[in-house]
Amino acid sequence: MSSFRHKIKFWQSFDTDITVTRKVDLILDQANKTCFAAYYVDYEDYYGMCQGKVAFPRLKAIRELLNKRTNVDEDIDLFGHEF
Repeated sequence: MSSFRHKIKFWQSFDTDITVTRKVDLILDQANKTCFAAYYVDYEDYYGMCQGKVAFPRLKAIRELLNKRTNVDEDIDLFGHEF
């Protein structure tokens, strides 16, 4: 359930905002009380230069899904960082 590309023997797998949201949604369906951690956020599109032209698209997608699933109406400011 990830996006990928390959050329001969080389495969590259990556998550888009859509695939990571599907994964989080699937996990929440199976285990309601689950914690999530995001690793390697330095690879996130922090300038918003890629698809969708939104900064931090995968982190925002996870946050929006968690807000929706936990009935949170507003974004929570995490450590003073604006996502």
